[in-house]
Amino acid sequence: MLAPSVCLVVLLATACPRPTGSEDDPATEAEIIEAVGGGQGGMEPCTVVAPCPEQAAKVEAIAPDDSRIESALFIDARPSEAFESWHPTGATNVVYDILDPPPADTIEELAAKGAPLVVVYGDGEEPDSGEELARDLASQGVENVYFIEGGAKTLRGSKKTKNDE
Repeated sequence: MLAPSVCLVVLLATACPRPTGSEDDPATEAEIIEAVGGGQGGMEPCTVVAPCPEQAAKVEAIAPDDSRIESALFIDARPSEAFESWHPTGATNVVYDILDPPPADTIEELAAKGAPLVVVYGDGEEPDSGEELARDLASQGVENVYFIEGGAKTLRGSKKTKNDE
């Protein structure tokens, strides 16, 4: 299993105050305001660690009426509330957040199911959580991964899943 890639991103045009307190004695609000105010010497660049989308595997869209999806493992990347309101029978909910990818054991469980095809769908928004999760899964060794372009709305409107709950 491949380890997920991360990028170190330095935010420009912003700065963070250097911590002046400790966990037991955190910096006060006044100390933070003083460090931030006026662009004075208490500033240093903020850094954020985030996944590198350019290193993710390529995945293809699949139409909801494609005959291959009849034997697919459906993975819903939407929040639990959306999954509970509607999902195809047998779908698995793996809530996707680009800053908090699914744990390795979840990926291993999905790969162990041995489905001939894995179809991921999300909210259909841009960026689509389903497409992003599909890339993440493919990058970590899950094979035959596709995503539904347009997400759950498109999938729900298809004939193959119309009666699913």
